Amino acid sequence: YDKEFLGGLLMSCFLKLPDQSVLMVDYTQRSGLYYQIFTQDQASRPNLLLSNGTHEYIAFLDGKSRFHVICKNSRSQIIHLRQSSDGILKDTILDDRNNEFKIDNLYALSVKDQILLLYYADHPSTKTPQLIYHLLKKSLTTPQPLGDLNTRDINYDCIKYNNDILLAMIRKDKENYNIQINFLDIDQEQWQALSTPVTSKFPITYCKLSIDKKGIYHLIYVQEQYGQYQLLYKYKDKANQWSKERLLYSCGYPLKPIILIYYDALWINWNENETLKAILSVDNGNTFSKPIFTSMQDSNISLH
Repeated sequence: YDKEFLGGLLMSCFLKLPDQSVLMVDYTQRSGLYYQIFTQDQASRPNLLLSNGTHEYIAFLDGKSRFHVICKNSRSQIIHLRQSSDGILKDTILDDRNNEFKIDNLYALSVKDQILLLYYADHPSTKTPQLIYHLLKKSLTTPQPLGDLNTRDINYDCIKYNNDILLAMIRKDKENYNIQINFLDIDQEQWQALSTPVTSKFPITYCKLSIDKKGIYHLIYVQEQYGQYQLLYKYKDKANQWSKERLLYSCGYPLKPIILIYYDALWINWNENETLKAILSVDNGNTFSKPIFTSMQDSNISLH
């Protein structure tokens, strides 16, 4: 989860290790970027990763359960920290010391012994923000743009299903807003457009994608219409047909919902004006419950 702190957004990343212990990566202005390991009955001392780190970072495990952290330091460099038998190794991926590209919204994951890195960065000439992908491997690769953004306030969602990488991205053309689903062919190192399940004349501000064990796609997104933020849902069945959109909820506050599948139930949670709410489907998205207040309430938490 994230907590607001001193005007900034601090995110704690939790990774479950094979021995059932939990590794936490966190950042504070006083301690820098650090990690701790929690077992059932004790916690390790904090271990410093980067003294000049920032709140912009992502942590993940690779196929051998070694942890990696990719972060932006106070000098606007993108740093890759990775666990090895020799300790924590450190590489500089990108150097943007003048903050020319304004890199943010980092996300990374491991696939087939390679690391996929995504982030927002300004185009060097037009200064238009773009979604960039960068494949990290032994040989040096060049960051590649995936498309222009109409604003940095929208999100993207990248997930791994089995060994497939899927990306949900919000785009805007002259008249409409769209959500595109793309697939990464890791062997060819190329993205392929799969579908555009959503097209709207109204601004789309947020999207999240999930795939259940039956291979059914579940997409939620937020659309702003006449001052109301609408939470909408679509699914794609085994016949590759997207359903009609379904309005699940509407309110006057911006929403950033999450979607997860737990014991075959589809959960959608969000923070609405410092109140945590949820809706549930137990029939693969055919019907949903009415919104409820969650048992945990904390006005400082946002969900991811």
